[in-house]
Amino acid sequence: MKKLHFTKSCLCLAAIFSTLFLAFSTIAFANELVNKTLDVSRDSLIEIKHVSGKAKIIGWDKNKVKVEGELGDKTQTFRFERDGKSVIIEVDVEKHGNGWGWNNNSGTGDDLVIHVPNNSRIDYHSPNADMSIEGIFGGADIDMINGNLNANNLTGKISLKTVNGDIRGTKLAGELTLDAVNGDINSDHIKGDTIKVNTVNGDIKVNSVAKDVRAETVNGDIEFTLGDVREIKTNTVNGSIEMELNLIDGATVRASSVAGGIKLAFQEGVQAKFDLEAHAGGNIKNRITGEQASKAKYGQRQWLEFSTGEPTAWVDASTVTGRIEVKLRP
Repeated sequence: MKKLHFTKSCLCLAAIFSTLFLAFSTIAFANELVNKTLDVSRDSLIEIKHVSGKAKIIGWDKNKVKVEGELGDKTQTFRFERDGKSVIIEVDVEKHGNGWGWNNNSGTGDDLVIHVPNNSRIDYHSPNADMSIEGIFGGADIDMINGNLNANNLTGKISLKTVNGDIRGTKLAGELTLDAVNGDINSDHIKGDTIKVNTVNGDIKVNSVAKDVRAETVNGDIEFTLGDVREIKTNTVNGSIEMELNLIDGATVRASSVAGGIKLAFQEGVQAKFDLEAHAGGNIKNRITGEQASKAKYGQRQWLEFSTGEPTAWVDASTVTGRIEVKLRP
């Protein structure tokens, strides 16, 4: 009986030590080197929470997730585990009082490279990191506060957001959303019917094949090179709008600017009704038919309405103090 009692005690102690080991197995040491791998399904959801530093996410043709690199000098927690078809990667820093360590600009952040199956879907969140992502075909949702974002060769439903930083995207295919507050957006959208692009303080420059386009900025210019378009809604307050596009039957274009010009270039033989208006010192230049704008007898308002061919499309453009120019594509 005593021997049995001793065995039970040992098992109890072993369970306790095992629990302690699991509980503390995610504690990380400053500047620790990481090289860990998990077997996963090829279409896993990869959830990444990363506080500070740099992260590079790369798709590969293996059913494995591999995390390698060096943790920052304030990193305290490194979590890497599988939960069903999801993989959780969490890299956290020590807290200071009621704030987080990433508010302190001193020290170095993490420098991580994360390989994932290329059919994965990525969900990445960070308050203070630069990141790049490439070769992912299951979609991506990237949400950042401070940091630049570079994306290449992504497919699926794609949402790229940063508050303070620039967004650069190449070979993006699918339903695309790009958002920045203080930063420029430059992207190449090669496949997909819809694109939404927004920034507050920054310029937008996009090549896209989307048929439905939404673009907005407060302080910045908007430049789009497009193919066949079904619907466009775009506006800026302190900036210009410049677009090249082909209007399909029934298409609508709405473009407005307060203190900037609007330049729209259409395909040869475009058939559309044009409704153009400039207020308070703005002016209109028609390089499609040569018809001239009418001017108000009193005040500085100008307007021009004209049609080409047998119009099924409609173009509505207005500015307050800028210039509207419509022409044919080169």
